[in-house]
Amino acid sequence: MQWFVFLFLCTLLLPLVRSNQINEEIHSEGFKSKLWSTNRTLTWKLDYDHSLYDSRKTYQDIQQAFDDWARYTELTFREATEGEKADFNLAFVSGDHSDGTPFDGPGEQVSHSFLPENSYAGHIHFDSTEKWSHEYDGIGYNLRLVAAHEIGSSLGLLHSDDRDSIMSLFYQVILPKEMLPQQDQDSIQALYGKKKNPMTTAPPSRHVRSAKIKKSKTTKKQKQKVTKHKHKQKVTKHKQKQKVTKHKHKQKVTKHKQKQKQKVTKQKQKATKQKKKQKATNKRATTETQRTTTEKNIKMTDERQMVTFNASEQARIVKAIKGLQSDGALTEFKNLSETIKLATGMLPQKFIPVLQKLSASYSITTKTIKVGFADSCAVLSKFVIKSWCIIQRGMNKEEENALMTLGNQLNTDFKNELAKFVDLSRSDLVNIYSQLLLETAGNKIEDLLKQKDALEIDLLQRSEELTNKSSQCGTIRGKIDPIKYQQQIYNIAIRDSKAAKLEMNEEITRLKSQISDYEQKVKQNRDTRRKERGRFWIFSWKVQDVHIDNGERIARENLNRLLDRIRVLEKRLNNWSSRSFTEQMKKATTSLSRYETMKIQLEKEHKNLKELYEQTEQKFHVLIQQIDEIYRSTGTANVKSIKTVNELCFALQTGSESLISACNKIRTHLARIDLDPNSLVDAVLDALQLINMGDEYNDSTKIKDIKRVLALE
Repeated sequence: MQWFVFLFLCTLLLPLVRSNQINEEIHSEGFKSKLWSTNRTLTWKLDYDHSLYDSRKTYQDIQQAFDDWARYTELTFREATEGEKADFNLAFVSGDHSDGTPFDGPGEQVSHSFLPENSYAGHIHFDSTEKWSHEYDGIGYNLRLVAAHEIGSSLGLLHSDDRDSIMSLFYQVILPKEMLPQQDQDSIQALYGKKKNPMTTAPPSRHVRSAKIKKSKTTKKQKQKVTKHKHKQKVTKHKQKQKVTKHKHKQKVTKHKQKQKQKVTKQKQKATKQKKKQKATNKRATTETQRTTTEKNIKMTDERQMVTFNASEQARIVKAIKGLQSDGALTEFKNLSETIKLATGMLPQKFIPVLQKLSASYSITTKTIKVGFADSCAVLSKFVIKSWCIIQRGMNKEEENALMTLGNQLNTDFKNELAKFVDLSRSDLVNIYSQLLLETAGNKIEDLLKQKDALEIDLLQRSEELTNKSSQCGTIRGKIDPIKYQQQIYNIAIRDSKAAKLEMNEEITRLKSQISDYEQKVKQNRDTRRKERGRFWIFSWKVQDVHIDNGERIARENLNRLLDRIRVLEKRLNNWSSRSFTEQMKKATTSLSRYETMKIQLEKEHKNLKELYEQTEQKFHVLIQQIDEIYRSTGTANVKSIKTVNELCFALQTGSESLISACNKIRTHLARIDLDPNSLVDAVLDALQLINMGDEYNDSTKIKDIKRVLALE
């Protein structure tokens, strides 16, 4: 099934045209003079991080993309040899890479190239932060198809609004046997001609043979007339040649005079340019001298200076690696099948089908977790080793991008499968638990259990409503605060632009200092699970999990808003423009009053929902307490069975809690490496913790391998 993802396969200043308009738009003689030559083999070269891509498949896809165009024209391509200058330079890059068209991260512009008349002609760039694929299954971006699109642009083709075309602005999967589509064949042949077959020769025409027969029948008089006519033609041609020779001589004299004039003009222009250049150099030198030390600290380009790490940070990592011990956080979950077997022998016969279902589900889930865990640990091992090398020598922008790319390859979706398994298993175990209590306490507890189920549904619904409202309040606050700050900066900029820049730089520093506090709030939501469990914690297990997940969601949204705000301010500082800033201010200020009105209404609704939630929560906990009191008064019936179910639930909860918490921690620190390089050390420590858990769960030796590579054994 073909699926379409809108992507900006931008070619510098390319208009959108239909395939049938190509002849009108690009076949002018001026344009054709800039096209690539078909008289020689064109060369290409690919630059990328070999540790992140499959070399064989990557080179194969690029060569196939060139072959797709060569198959239908006289163009020929080959890979450039080492040291040879290439016609086409392809590269995987990210962010700002000095061609005036920076990439903007995953999901937007995935690649770009330039028309033959552009100064960057022949350069083709792919965003390294995107998910690239060598398959034709619609998952990720197929490298061959995207490369073929950009090569087409580099050869001179414009974008097409025909979705079946490889030159369409809409990415789609085109199978290899369908390359190239007919409209693309026609377009490229209109520029470079059709592929000729040198082995094919045309047979002589019947009309030629007929002409020879007629010639043999001509009379002598006709021959004489022809001879006289030819003589006249020779005389005429001789006179014409004499005239042409005289005309050419005059042209040479004229051209010589013109060249002398042009030479004098160029010398004057060159002298003028040198004077202007010298003035500009002197002006820049004066500006640099006047710039203060504080202003030098303001980052005015996207290029980050080398970030260095001190010895204490390296020592933290060494100490952490050497101090790693066997992690037992997932031991209970890993041995869950044994716990289920023990429960099968202890619980009443009627519960055995439920336990068998639980065992089968666990077997499927644990396979998924093992595979996902292994893949994640492989990526994290590369991340730790690369980070260690960077921490020793310092980090520049290119290395920062490489780490971010590795972070984007980290896939922790397997924890979602774990969450589904826990949710389904929890329902079955709570049902067993309730039936055991009914056998113990009889009718005294039956009505309370029904009330508990109804209150749980009500409480979960109110929790969801309250969380959504909290999210809306946070979103509005996230719009209002930046607008108010823009107004403040704008008022300063009117009086003193330099002072406004300095103030913005201080604001960025202040916001960055808050990142650790916001991260701590995210972590605190997970840490609440460490509280001591009550006797009937199983009944409030789901409610507590949902409450914690919702709390973490709001805390993470607040953290992401803070990080986004810092990035926006840094971008605005790096691309300071009073004009654009004024335009943005006008747009933002007009919506400020509307946002503030929405904020008042949302906060009022949030307050009401919070009161209803707290009332329902109190009723729920009072009910659990009543169940506890009745159970205590009934004696010790089913104590062992209840304890067995409790152990099963405990193994499920601790396993999922430890794994989800570890995955979320590494994600949090990876998300801000570009803003705070010092978080790299925290990210490495988190990665080591997760890898250590993976070694315990999968019986692997990744930590041992890392120690050997880093020479820490």
